[in-house]
Amino acid sequence: MGVEYCHYLIPRPNNFVPTAEQLSDLAIAFATDDWIACPGSDAIRKTASIDSMAYADAESTYAKVKRQRGFEAVPFPLTADWFKKQSASDLHLTFPVEHGDQVGLHFPLIADGGIPADPYYGIQLHLSSSDFIHHSSELIEPIDATCKCGEKLEYDLEDEVFYSARIRERCYRCGQIFDPATMDVTVRDGWNGSKSIVRGGAIYRFAVVIDCGKCIPPRKSRLIRANPNLLSLCEHQLGTAFYEVGDVY
Repeated sequence: MGVEYCHYLIPRPNNFVPTAEQLSDLAIAFATDDWIACPGSDAIRKTASIDSMAYADAESTYAKVKRQRGFEAVPFPLTADWFKKQSASDLHLTFPVEHGDQVGLHFPLIADGGIPADPYYGIQLHLSSSDFIHHSSELIEPIDATCKCGEKLEYDLEDEVFYSARIRERCYRCGQIFDPATMDVTVRDGWNGSKSIVRGGAIYRFAVVIDCGKCIPPRKSRLIRANPNLLSLCEHQLGTAFYEVGDVY
C-alpha cells in the first residue's frame, strides 16, 4: 500500500462554484502555461518518446473524468459547452502527468527537499453538483455538521466519486445556511503530528487537487505548499482567493 499525498487548493468562500466558462479558461491556462500535457504539445511528444508509445496513444491520456462506472477520456479542448453538459452531475476531472521534469512541465508543489525524481501526479478539478464535499482523514478531523435546530446535515451518497461524505448547504428543517468557514477543523502534520486549526478544513463545493500518489515531494522541515505560480493562476482565472490543506493517506 504505502503512504500517498494529496494537496487541496480550496476557494474562499467555500461555497464558490466556477462557471463553465471559467473552468474552460482554467483548463486552457493549465495547458498554455505548461502545467499539464495536452494534445499537440511538446510535453505529449516527449512523454510518448520516453514511454515508447504511439503519439496518438499519448494524446489520449490528456485528461480523464471519473464516473460511477469508471474513467472516461475527454475531448480536447475542454470547452465551456462540455463543462455545461457536466453540470447535472459531480465532476472529478484529472489531468495526469508523467515524467514532469523531463517533458518541460512546471512542478505544481514546493517542498524544501526539492522535486521527486521522475515525478508523476495528477492535477484534478473536483466539483460537487450540489452541497458540500466533506473530506476528512486520519489527519483532517471530521466536523460535527449539526444545525443549530438539531438537524443532521451530513449524509453519504452511494457510488461517491470523491470517497467523502456530503454536507447540505441549507438545513431542510429550518432553512439555515451552512458556512464551513465558521468551523474550526483540526489538521495534523503527516510528518511530525503537530496540530493546526484550519477554518473550513477540506470542505468545499469546488477544489483544485494535486494528487501525488506515492510520488511525494521530499520534505525536510517546512510544509509542502502549492507552487505560487499555480496558485496565482487559479486565483486569477477564477477571481477568488484559495487556501491550502495537505493530506497524507
